[in-house]
Amino acid sequence: MQGPPQTGPRALLSGMLRQALPASLRLRLRKWRLGLGVPPVGGVDFGDLARTTPIAPHYGYLRGGAVDRYYIEGFLARRGADIRGRVLEVATAIYARAYGQGVSQVDELDSIPGPNVAFAGDIGTEGLLPSDAFDSIVFTQTLQYVFEPAVAVAQLYRALKPGGVLLATIPVITPLEPGDNGWLWTFTPKVARRLFHATFGAENCSIEIHGNVFAATCYLHGIVVEDIDTKMLEPVDECYPVTIAIRAVKRAA
Repeated sequence: MQGPPQTGPRALLSGMLRQALPASLRLRLRKWRLGLGVPPVGGVDFGDLARTTPIAPHYGYLRGGAVDRYYIEGFLARRGADIRGRVLEVATAIYARAYGQGVSQVDELDSIPGPNVAFAGDIGTEGLLPSDAFDSIVFTQTLQYVFEPAVAVAQLYRALKPGGVLLATIPVITPLEPGDNGWLWTFTPKVARRLFHATFGAENCSIEIHGNVFAATCYLHGIVVEDIDTKMLEPVDECYPVTIAIRAVKRAA
């Protein structure tokens, strides 16, 4: 319990000394006195975040490395041994080439035809991919564009060889892209588990959550990896996920 306010010369001197301190130091002292680093009501310093538009649009890509890619690339780097043999990757083969180990062939999947696109069309439409064809599939940040995500997951399962591995990521807390770009869904970890467990089996899936309130704030504002201490991105808070990463294995025949 806090006692009565101090009065007299000592209190006056203490008050004068506090006022002589820089405002930022006074704020830190107030946080320390309150405990847990929580500023008092009205004491939040918004700084560069006191704005109604992001610091940088388009996830900050024009400034540096986006926060979501920090998580995605870290996940794929840790799972590089899974990216092997014949690989299917969405849009470009950049991750298969960067992180794969023993890759013999890379086929690209996209919604529209292109010079390097082996399979063009809606992954939510059955029959787009061959069955039992791939040792690994790299499927990053794509499921939110698919109107029938359960069909897409089932098709990815069929396209894997027995024992093949799907590495997928899904955005959670995220800015939306401008215009009519085809973005349809926002997923939660619970939905991701239900989707992938239903097809691959819970025992064949591992699902990681990445992010915290600091990471989510940075990502929404387009604050990039080069702006921050990446140690702040490592703690996981399931209430503020930025990305979900899934490793799913097709049951061997």
